Amino acid sequence: MWWDRNLSIYQKRILILEIIVGSVMLLLFGRLWYLQVTRGEHYRIQAEKNRLRIIELPAPRGLILDRQGRVLVDNEISFSLILRREFMKDKPRLLGVLEAHLGLERSHVEKKLEEFRQVPTVYPIPLKNRLEFREIAYVEAHHERFPELSLEWVPTRRYVLGPQASHIIGYVGEVTPAELRQPQFQGLAPGDIVGKSGLERFHNEAVMGTKGQEKVFINSIGQITRVVERVPAEKGRDLHISIDVDLQSRAEEIMEEQKGALVALDPRNGEVLCLVSKPEFDPNLFVGHLKSSQWRSLIDDPDKPLQNKAIQGAYAPGSIFKILVAAASLGEGLDLENTIYNCPGEATMFGRVVHCWNASGHGGVGLLEAITNSCNFFFYNTGVKLGVDRIHKWSLKMGLGRRTGIDLPAERPGLIPSSAWKKKVYGQNWYAGETISVAIGQGAVSVTPLQVALFMSAIALNQAPPVPTCCLPEGPRPVETRERLLSPQHHRLMVQGMVNVVEFGTGTRARLDGIRVAGKTGTAQLINTDTAERIQDYQKLFRENSWFACFAPADDPRIAIAVVIEHGGHGGEAAAPVAREVMKKFFKIDSPPEPPPGEVPPGN
Repeated sequence: MWWDRNLSIYQKRILILEIIVGSVMLLLFGRLWYLQVTRGEHYRIQAEKNRLRIIELPAPRGLILDRQGRVLVDNEISFSLILRREFMKDKPRLLGVLEAHLGLERSHVEKKLEEFRQVPTVYPIPLKNRLEFREIAYVEAHHERFPELSLEWVPTRRYVLGPQASHIIGYVGEVTPAELRQPQFQGLAPGDIVGKSGLERFHNEAVMGTKGQEKVFINSIGQITRVVERVPAEKGRDLHISIDVDLQSRAEEIMEEQKGALVALDPRNGEVLCLVSKPEFDPNLFVGHLKSSQWRSLIDDPDKPLQNKAIQGAYAPGSIFKILVAAASLGEGLDLENTIYNCPGEATMFGRVVHCWNASGHGGVGLLEAITNSCNFFFYNTGVKLGVDRIHKWSLKMGLGRRTGIDLPAERPGLIPSSAWKKKVYGQNWYAGETISVAIGQGAVSVTPLQVALFMSAIALNQAPPVPTCCLPEGPRPVETRERLLSPQHHRLMVQGMVNVVEFGTGTRARLDGIRVAGKTGTAQLINTDTAERIQDYQKLFRENSWFACFAPADDPRIAIAVVIEHGGHGGEAAAPVAREVMKKFFKIDSPPEPPPGEVPPGN
């Protein structure tokens, strides 16, 4: 019958449909089995990860304390602004809000995003430290509108002295992409805080500590709902430094209106007692958000406030170098004790006209008088007789023209020329006439104030200078055996000449009541005399640098000092009084009498 035939067709269709539906159901069941049973644990963990976050806890950096245990640098807890990229939806709108309400330039935020481009999105970006109260209030009030912005308590650096000692202590900042490629910063991540200069940089690894972490659950708008696990951060090691904060403060005060540097150290072990570089900077500026305009003003300043002139300023030492020439001559066996040279005030040597600072000349001059009155002609002749290569050898031996090894970064070596140096650099031979300038600390000679302080230490103790340090040892300091430089007789002669400088020579402004000071003045020309006479603003632009270096007491040295005042003029007038005030503070002298008016003789 026809309906039997139609029924058979329908049954076939129903059967096919049942097979299709059954297959689909079987596939769905299989897939569910795979997701929930076979791979269930894996996807459970992934789901947990969607709401589980690991938050790194920054470690407080170690304190920095002076030699008396007084805190110079510590940490304070402040709010930092954090950007969580996984919640960021409207970038242009966010950039506008950050600039208008939180003082963050668009270029700064864009740069941050670029630095973190290769970092997984779950890692937050620190945008700004040390938020002000109004900024904290704004972020809190607008958290639902901007869930990508959050606040975190973080330990931030506080520099108790402000600008004082800034070149010793240094400052901190976020690690840069370039630094992350350096071996000493391996293991760090963008946003980590590291030392950028000074002791903060040199001892960064010891001071920065170890980060901790928190495992937390967060909700859909990034709020923490529960802390699962917490591993606390470990504070960095405290740094006990050799600086005496009272002496440092006094030295800073004396140098306040100057440009230049001052170093005072213990000649017995090289411990730096104070170190000043002027002008200075405030390291607290770098703790918060340093605007690009502020950074430009610092690096474009012609007076270079970020440069540590005590170890990076390379200056001609002027007449202070005469002490080196005298010591080297005695050490090489030249009979200076019985040598007299005539000082006419002006003469021609090796085809060039040379002068003494005393235009009328000193007449016949021996070693003691030459040191006391800083006679150029005595040292012209002595230097030529000694030769540039022996000057170079003794300079290195006594701490000049080479890096000292101090625990501060970016130290400059300076330069003491030699015949080999000239051959290498200029491809020319050295001529005896060139030694004339070198013998009085001019020409190609350049040294740092720290090197000069070390040189004073070498003369003071008649030993090779110690390696200077800004840090105190954790235990007893080992006794060092250093090479003796001069015979006792020659050493006494050198010290007596330097005592004469302060007692009645060119350095009387450094004289102390009851303490014998051994010192030497220096006045270093920046351009030659003929050129200076043709420059209208000579006194402002090219006036001589003023030097004074000394140690005291002369018979039992406990402090060695080097001072350079840029464009200060005569060393006895500008630099010597600065050293005197530092020694007054060190020896706890209240008010020794000032030199009578007119007693300070001219000189260099």
